[in-house]
Amino acid sequence: MKRNDFIKNLEFTGKYILYYKNKEIEIYEDCILGIDGKRKRYNSFKELFDIDIFDKKIGDIVDELKKYDKSCHYHIPIMMFDESGNEVIL
Repeated sequence: MKRNDFIKNLEFTGKYILYYKNKEIEIYEDCILGIDGKRKRYNSFKELFDIDIFDKKIGDIVDELKKYDKSCHYHIPIMMFDESGNEVIL
């Protein structure tokens, strides 16, 4: 799937969950990436797609998607992040 199409679909659903090598990877519409319950905000999707997980970049995993499941719409909780982009748990 083209990355721009993925981002457009993400704006519709709010969040998408990718599965790769038994890892659940959450991508939120606000350039937030969640892996193993830890979330981090990135400045752009370009930066987010360049993150390595195992032997691939997040963007490469997105590229391999055959279709985007739009059947789920997520209620995104309010999340706070520090200046480094790391989630602050209150």
